[in-house]
Parts: sequence; C-alpha cells; structure tokens
Amino acid sequence: MCPTWNSLIAGYAKNGNVEEAFKLFSVMPSRNVISWTAMISGCSQNGKYADALAVYKEMEKDGGVKPNEVTIASVLPACANLGALEVGGKIEAYARANGYFKNMRRNLCSWNTMIMGLAVHGKGDEALDFSTQMLGEGNAPDDVTFVGYSGMHSWRHGRAGKLQEAYDLIQSMPMRPDSVMWNSAWSLQFPWQC
Repeated sequence: MCPTWNSLIAGYAKNGNVEEAFKLFSVMPSRNVISWTAMISGCSQNGKYADALAVYKEMEKDGGVKPNEVTIASVLPACANLGALEVGGKIEAYARANGYFKNMRRNLCSWNTMIMGLAVHGKGDEALDFSTQMLGEGNAPDDVTFVGYSGMHSWRHGRAGKLQEAYDLIQSMPMRPDSVMWNSAWSLQFPWQC
C-alpha cells in the first residue's frame, strides 16, 4: 500500500502542490523511509525549507524510521537555506557516523549551497573557509559561487562600515548585480529598514 501513497505524494510535490502532498502524508496508514523522504524532498525542492526541516524532525521524533542517504541529501539544503547550521551539523555528523558520505562526492552544486547558505546568514568567515576548500579540491567557481562571494564580502565590508567598498565590490563582479546582492549590502548598513 505504501508505494502507491509514496508515488502520489512525490507526484504532487514534484508538480509544486505541496499542500496536497501534506494532506495525503497526514492520512497515510503507515509511513516508511520513502514516504518521509518524499515529503522532505518535496518541501525542499519547492522552497519550503522550514517545512522540510519540520518533517525531518517529526520523523526523528516518531522514531520508527531512520533516514537514508536520500533523506540526508534532501534535508541538508533546507538547513543551509535556513541558516540552521547547528541542526545541519548534527545531521551531517549522523550521516558520517553511518557511512552515508563514503561514496558521495562534493560537486559544485553542493559547494555553492553551503557557501550561499553561510554567506546569506552572516557566516562570512565560514563561507570563505568552504570556498578555500572548494578551490583546494580543484572545483572552479561559477556565477552562483560569485554571488555567494558577493554576499560574503558585502557582509564583511558592511559590518566594518565600508559601504562604498561593498558597493565597489558588487560593481566589479563578472555578472550583473541582482537584488540579493544589493539587499545584502543595504541591510548591513541599514538593518532596521530590511
């Protein structure tokens, strides 16, 4: 019976109808790791990061199901986007302890997710550490990486009261500045207005 429910939940979520997926999930007679993962993944892929993390925590609390590699890969981006670094660290520690990362290689997407998540949440020094590690492993940055760098450096300059330097840095980026970049610089100088 679970495979049909799981397919419906995944289908609704894949089509952006997370509310319907939640309705089905809430009335399922029994849930397995695929059910939980489908719901977590669906929330995360639709930008409902807080919901993804809440479902993961509910799964942990329920205790009947242990997360697998796909579950971990679905919830970690939600942690990064929310800036829930402590929770993400615990999840990563669990995954490492269970050998989930043995066959998993970091790619540019996973590096960018961590750099952006850290930069957006004011963890510029940690974002810089990750970007140094990324370069050390031979991964070349792309446009998304540069947006993360922009946020990281805007944060550093803005916190130091160097709005002009943050502005100059944003203007020197190889891509056209977007609202995320400008908002980062503005919110650092005038945090009460954002």
